[in-house]
Amino acid sequence: MQMMTMMQMSFYWGKQVTILFSEWKTTTVGNYIGSLIALFIVAFLNQYLDRLTSSSSPLLLRSQRSVGADGSGGVPLESKLGSKNLGTNEGNDLSTMLQQRRPCVVTFLITALFFVRVSVSYLLMLAVMSFNGGVFLAVMLGFALGFFVFRTDIYRRKESSTPIQLSAVLHC
Repeated sequence: MQMMTMMQMSFYWGKQVTILFSEWKTTTVGNYIGSLIALFIVAFLNQYLDRLTSSSSPLLLRSQRSVGADGSGGVPLESKLGSKNLGTNEGNDLSTMLQQRRPCVVTFLITALFFVRVSVSYLLMLAVMSFNGGVFLAVMLGFALGFFVFRTDIYRRKESSTPIQLSAVLHC
């Protein structure tokens, strides 16, 4: 009969830890420190992904400028085509298609980035569940520094700035 090992259920300090997979075991101080640095960097970059998928995303700001604040596509379609009145429903469908194409690409890109961000977040949570104090501190410090670098500028913006109208940007 095979003996099952129990999972550590309280925080401990030490260089010997299994992180996420049975193959990712640290036995030396060098392996342990390298793993902590890797977890720190992943948590730090996860905050950048969080920034890219938030309402203050640079991707949304670029899309907002190209689409226009009211979802009109920025430059009127008539001036692009050289005609004031297209006169048919087909023209309206073309107008709608041209206005919606770019926001759909941005929406799918943000959705893919959200998938990656949430997946990485759950993996970091599972790493913290190793209950090693160093792993916990590396992940939390990575999140905190990433928040400081990538997210605190959101709170410093002037309140008079124009808010992004997500309904105008994120529609397919």
